[in-house]
Amino acid sequence: MARLTNLDWALDADRLAADLGGAEVRLVNDLRALGHALPVLAEGDLAPLVAGPVRASGNGQSLIVGIGTGFNVSLVIAPDIVAEAEYGHVGLSAAIAARLGALGVDPAAFPTVEELFSGRGLAAFARRASGRDFASAEAALSGPDGAPAPVLAAYLGLVAELARDLVLAFMPLSGVHFAGGAMRALVATGLGDAFAQRFARPHPIVEGLARVPVSIITADAAALAGCARLLRAPVAG
Repeated sequence: MARLTNLDWALDADRLAADLGGAEVRLVNDLRALGHALPVLAEGDLAPLVAGPVRASGNGQSLIVGIGTGFNVSLVIAPDIVAEAEYGHVGLSAAIAARLGALGVDPAAFPTVEELFSGRGLAAFARRASGRDFASAEAALSGPDGAPAPVLAAYLGLVAELARDLVLAFMPLSGVHFAGGAMRALVATGLGDAFAQRFARPHPIVEGLARVPVSIITADAAALAGCARLLRAPVAG
């Protein structure tokens, strides 16, 4: 049994199997599916966000970061172990809270990572940072009537602070790979440098943090590729 966190849906594998005439049914989290897709994605499926290669030898650990309707991460340990997490329900770090305060936005308005880093989080941040009313992420990103570029650049800077936290938490030295409609739409604004510049700042603990490759998963069917890989081979995780 699985329940969606952003819709009032419940899915039961046994019932689905019966409805499909006895077919094998496995319920797979979307971030886990993306993790299993990572080894088979082509170079063209990964658009660099930070200058440098989108694949690196590193330590064999990569991280999928989904910023869309909600938020979550999935740690990929080379190449077939994919760990599950619920990182969206973790509280904001001190670094992100301090950055929000510096931008004139009350950190208390965002009690968890998902409350800030998601489509609704983007809309809420844009409202508070600009003083304008945005009902959704789409409204905040929609052309000249959307949030001003400095607001969106500031939000991408916050995403960079989050990415730095995630590198410390999971040590994905082989790459951080963003997925999700909200993140893809943000980068499509052409403000990706705001992320790269803030992410690349020297870190007192992780030497060479700026050399960790960061990319966007651009393939719409990437999660389906991961599901297909799970069906074809008995991969772990």
